[in-house]
Amino acid sequence: SAAAPTATTAALRVGLNMVDGEGLTGYTKFPGISRWNRGLSFTEVAYKYKNIGLSTPRNVIIDTDMCGDIDDAAAIATAAVLHKAGHLNIIAVVTNSSDPASAPCADVILRKYGVTGIPIGAYKGSSTPSSSVFSSQIVSRFGPSVGISSTSTRANYSDATSVITSALQNSSNVTYCSLGFLNNLA
Repeated sequence: SAAAPTATTAALRVGLNMVDGEGLTGYTKFPGISRWNRGLSFTEVAYKYKNIGLSTPRNVIIDTDMCGDIDDAAAIATAAVLHKAGHLNIIAVVTNSSDPASAPCADVILRKYGVTGIPIGAYKGSSTPSSSVFSSQIVSRFGPSVGISSTSTRANYSDATSVITSALQNSSNVTYCSLGFLNNLA
């Protein structure tokens, strides 16, 4: 039986559009599921379901903790694909954890998928978990290839609440997708 990968390995695979179930055996909390996503990458899933019947793209703010596990990286990657295909309009991405690499990690993933110009904000408080196994490694390993310093931190990004406020003032009919902590809404 293969050993479960580290969170770093799994997250880096998501950041590179390489999650396909290979090597992720045992990396699940649910008994009886031996593979993650059964051979389809998140990008393939997004493209497969891109014709979701929206007459106009939905305006979306993504609020993510981007720490601890790979679900947020996968969500941002999927949203980026739908954004590029014109089925979703990402108007802002904000982070809600105090992990120093959370905001640049989200930025790297968006840029890896060819999505630029999206306002990105970072939680400036300290009341959430502050370390991540993978986000700093995604930034250091892949940031330079998309124009982000390998040492970039959340300090380099605007305050999340300011980004949210601006996005809401400049857009209508917005869907707020909160993945993680709710401190940006408090």
